[in-house]
Amino acid sequence: MAFLDVGQGDAALVTTPHGQQVLVDGGPSPSALTSALGQQMPFWDRSLDLVVMTHPDADHITGLVEVLDRYRVDGWLDNGRPDADAVYDQCMARLEEGAVTRQVVRAGDRLELGSGIVLEVLHPGSELVAATDADANNNSLVLRLAWGQASFLFTADIEAEAEHLLLASGQPLPSGVLKVAHHGSAGSSSAEFLAAVDPAYAVISVGADNRFGVGEDTYRKQINVRVDHNFSDAHRLHGSWSWERDDADNNFFQTPDGYGGIISGSP
Repeated sequence: MAFLDVGQGDAALVTTPHGQQVLVDGGPSPSALTSALGQQMPFWDRSLDLVVMTHPDADHITGLVEVLDRYRVDGWLDNGRPDADAVYDQCMARLEEGAVTRQVVRAGDRLELGSGIVLEVLHPGSELVAATDADANNNSLVLRLAWGQASFLFTADIEAEAEHLLLASGQPLPSGVLKVAHHGSAGSSSAEFLAAVDPAYAVISVGADNRFGVGEDTYRKQINVRVDHNFSDAHRLHGSWSWERDDADNNFFQTPDGYGGIISGSP
């Protein structure tokens, strides 16, 4: 598992023990994404088994156009909600041109990735969210990856309304690693939602010196004050993070600045 350094945006790469590769979102920069993928994949590898577009915001999908141009993509998942954005149209055109299998998914759908790895879709439900202040964000695909004792929750850009729906859904939310919603913005990560997820580690994907003026100290304060206890760490993504699993089922993580540790017995 690698959370990729793509600047002010989101992108993550899942690589299974059998070599399947799943890219979740593509960040705001084609060059940043292809560079990050080049650090995680062999130089000769130009294929992805699955690409997931959680929602069509530019900071999540701009890099995907380049991926569809340069890589063989076998499958594509999204929420089926159309968008008027030009980058979204480019992605849809590339899917058609490349005969890429597109699947619209909803809560309850599951993908078996082999080796006991399961990708569960938790949101949106059968009816898309409507009449919120941010329908595109609140209809983001929310995914939970279960991998042995390790689990990862990808929350894309959901806001409070979607968090409330997830809490009411009765679906499994506890996860060892949380990709914090909407880059740690104030409209997401309610105390109730964070308590339900109860992560050991939180990853916030944000650009250095971003125009929103929010830094690591602010994120740490925002995350930590919303739960009954402090996370083991709430760390700003600055360079790609990676998780690996050894033969003893220990789950190791490492950041580019030397921060690391072991995740074991995660929910």
